[in-house]
Amino acid sequence: MDLQFESVLAFAALTCLAALAYPRLPWQLQAVGSITLGLGWLVGDFVMHALPTIRNGPNSTDLTGVGATIGGGLLIGVGIAAARRGRAAARPRTQPTGDAGRGRL
Repeated sequence: MDLQFESVLAFAALTCLAALAYPRLPWQLQAVGSITLGLGWLVGDFVMHALPTIRNGPNSTDLTGVGATIGGGLLIGVGIAAARRGRAAARPRTQPTGDAGRGRL
């Protein structure tokens, strides 16, 4: 087997394990993990598959790489959403104090 193919299989297995553990992870790890895995897929597949597809036209293996590139972008989006959701949940809610909010004019 080609070393590059074995690397992709190992990275795919890591991504699958992360997807299984994702709901049980704290939001900080969800955000960092999603962005990190997304960058790995986005950069690796963009260079190996999307660029050759743009330059030379599509081949059968390039189309799957373009799909993985899009998936990497989606993982980055999920990581950003997890970070925003977690930061919003961590902020304390403000309560009106004194006479504020009682309807006085």
